[in-house]
Amino acid sequence: MSAASLKSVGTVSQCTRPSLAPERLRWGGLFDPKAVGRLVDQHIAGIRDHDSALWTLLVFELWRLEYLGADAAL
Repeated sequence: MSAASLKSVGTVSQCTRPSLAPERLRWGGLFDPKAVGRLVDQHIAGIRDHDSALWTLLVFELWRLEYLGADAAL
């Protein structure tokens, strides 16, 4: 998967939404869940192209889960 593949609404919904869920972001303590939710919603609605930001957030969150674990709050 790449940033380019986030253009597919299905990909955003299937990968980004669960990985960047508000509960997960609140637990991680680094990102504002409301702000990230707005990025996802605007991207899916076609209002703004947030490919780069969403890709960066998604990759970081997956890295955090892999190397710090699901229970690691920062």
